[in-house]
Amino acid sequence: NQARLRRAHGVSLLIQEIDAYVKRRVPVTRSRHKNLSEAARDAMPSSSSAEKVDPLIVGVLDCLWHGVVGNRRSEARLPPVDGLDALLALLEVGPRLMRLQVCGVLADLARNPKLISYIRGWRSDKTMRSTCQLLAHAWEDEEIRLGCDRDRGVLSDTAQPLRKKKPSQKEEKIITTIAGDSSDSDEELTVVQAPPADAQTTMKFMQRSAGGALQTSQAARAERALRQAVATHDLRSKVAPIYAALLASGDAGDSDAPADDKATLRMVGHYARFIDGEAWSDVQHQLATAGVKPVAADRTLLDFNIGASVSLAEKTKADQEVLAGERKAEEKAGEESFFGSILNQRDQEIKQLIIKRDALRPKRKLLERQ
Repeated sequence: NQARLRRAHGVSLLIQEIDAYVKRRVPVTRSRHKNLSEAARDAMPSSSSAEKVDPLIVGVLDCLWHGVVGNRRSEARLPPVDGLDALLALLEVGPRLMRLQVCGVLADLARNPKLISYIRGWRSDKTMRSTCQLLAHAWEDEEIRLGCDRDRGVLSDTAQPLRKKKPSQKEEKIITTIAGDSSDSDEELTVVQAPPADAQTTMKFMQRSAGGALQTSQAARAERALRQAVATHDLRSKVAPIYAALLASGDAGDSDAPADDKATLRMVGHYARFIDGEAWSDVQHQLATAGVKPVAADRTLLDFNIGASVSLAEKTKADQEVLAGERKAEEKAGEESFFGSILNQRDQEIKQLIIKRDALRPKRKLLERQ
């Protein structure tokens, strides 16, 4: 079937459908607040977590995943039709419900060394974000959904760097900005923070959207299954393999990223090590809860693996502290550049006024002045 799809020019047709969908959309609003729950995100303008997904584009992406990905001859058809560009653009502008699916496709494609350069070289034609910046922003949005705490972009819990904090019901002030348009002023909203959405919450949402009765159509059931899958999966597990493949290629392409994005990418690059350390920590906790004392060799193995994860987290935290300082310097430089542009504009206006004034004076007086 994969060969038949390729011979029938199915790869280009699938990418054309994704391109057409991407052109109809704009990048969704991102939040600068790091401790915001899913319910709070839904209260923000232009949020796409509650947006209904297009069944057609979900089916197209599923067909691409099963009919193209994994077949090197079919994957070779993607670069000539800008297939990687279309997928990355879909990750940028598509509904947040689809990010898990899109990142899964990209993570599998990143296993092909011949496609890495296309993934690394992508840059958005709407926001000029690079692939690394896009991955960092997707990671940050997932941290917000899960309720992870990283104040000022700095890791807070070195023992469990990826664990989410316990949700609390409190009022939060958030600052939002529309990605891709730096001229827009920030907007401050006050929302109530609530626990992240789970499968039961998702079911209630679907019931409310149907006027109290659960939708039973095929499209509604598919969307409900998609929401439940997104609520139970961690998007970071799909983002990390993409960035790991970029790192393995020798150049991740993150050298020109802002300091706050670099701080996030430090977390992305160490995801596998952090997950491994937390798994060993869970084993240690379960043994202690059950009252089981491990033998000396097992205890040494536990301490070694947990200690390695904690040491790496502490080093990551130190790097993020340095990058937090660089971020302040970048913000200060940006403010100085902004004020400098205002002063330059003022000087240009003064020069234009002088030229207009001289043009209105009689030529005789100008000659006398000369």
